[in-house]
Amino acid sequence: TEVQRFVKAPVDQKLFDQIYGEGNVTDEADFRAKIAEGIKQQLAPQEDYKFMLDLQKYMEEKVGELEFPKALLQRIMKENSKEEVKNFDEVYENSIKMLKWNLIEQQLVEANNIKIDDNDVKAVAKNAARAQFAQYGMTNVPEDYINQYAENMLKDGKAVENMVDRAVDLKLIAALKQVVKLEEKSISLDDFDKMMQ
Repeated sequence: TEVQRFVKAPVDQKLFDQIYGEGNVTDEADFRAKIAEGIKQQLAPQEDYKFMLDLQKYMEEKVGELEFPKALLQRIMKENSKEEVKNFDEVYENSIKMLKWNLIEQQLVEANNIKIDDNDVKAVAKNAARAQFAQYGMTNVPEDYINQYAENMLKDGKAVENMVDRAVDLKLIAALKQVVKLEEKSISLDDFDKMMQ
C-alpha cells in the first residue's frame, strides 16, 4: 500500500544534535570520534570476556590435572539432582571443569588482594542498565533513569549474585592486565567476531 525509501541523513549539525544531544558534537571529526568511542565501549565487555577465556585456558594448562574424590562428588550430585540426568558423565565433567576454574580463580583473587564493595556491584548494575538501553538505541539515557533501573536489578537476588561475580571478574581482569604481557593488535570487526566463536 505504500513505498518507503530510506535516505542517508546529511552529516551536519542537525544529525549531530539528533544523535548526541544539542551542542555536544560540533563537527564531523568529533562525530566520528564519538562513534569510535561508542563502539570501543560497546566491545569492551567482549574484549574482557576473550581475555578471561584465554586466561582460563592458560591457567588450567599451567595447573594441570587436579584430583577430586570422583565417587563422592558423583554421589552428591546425584542426590542433589531433583530429576534424572540423561548425560550424567558429561554434566559431571563440566561441573569438575567449573570447580577447577573456580579454585584457580579464587587463588588469583586472593593473590591479587581483590575485594569488592557495594559501589562495585552498583557500578556493574549501572553498566548492565546502560547496555540494555543501548540495545534499543537509547544512548543518552539520563543518569537518574540508569540509577533507578540499576536499583530494580539489585532487588533480584540471583541478579545480585551474578553482578558480584562480574565485579570480581572486572577487578581481576584489571589487576591481571597489569602483570601479563598483552599483545595488542587492530583487527576488523568480522575477525573480532570470529575470535569470539
